Amino acid sequence: MRGQSNLLGRLNKVLLWVIFVMTAVMFLTIFLQVIFRYTIAIPFTFSEELARYLMVWIVCIGAAAAYGEGMHIGVNVFANLLPPGGRRWLTRMVHLAVGALMAVIVYQGGRLSRLLTDQLSPAMEIRMSWPYLAVPVGAFLILVQAAALLIKDFAGGEKLADPGDPTPGCSP
Repeated sequence: MRGQSNLLGRLNKVLLWVIFVMTAVMFLTIFLQVIFRYTIAIPFTFSEELARYLMVWIVCIGAAAAYGEGMHIGVNVFANLLPPGGRRWLTRMVHLAVGALMAVIVYQGGRLSRLLTDQLSPAMEIRMSWPYLAVPVGAFLILVQAAALLIKDFAGGEKLADPGDPTPGCSP
């Protein structure tokens, strides 16, 4: 089970680096757009569109990284009323429900992305399937995280990333 934890840890590190690089590219694009528009008076035609698509990818990948770390906001009023065994089963049910929902999103998002392969974006003229592909990719990453957390819990691994637990160091 330790290897699986290391694998999830490495996956989250890779996701965070991808998010970092995408954010840096987005920042640089917008910064250069402002410089070119207001000082040189030659604006980029693609900067707003690129920044928008990068933001979509950042959010979708960031949601997966946050889920793997148990950092999503959760309402834990009901969960706190349960004994520890009940909370564990509730957490398992949450991971199952999230996994099922993400499987549907992966399937439907993939279908939508395939439908948009012929449509081009206005400024960059890339296939619109690329921006739309962020949703099923993010959902697939969340599905992998949910499955791994569920397997870890059933195998008796270390404490689950519980969506209802407050972030360490924060008061409830």
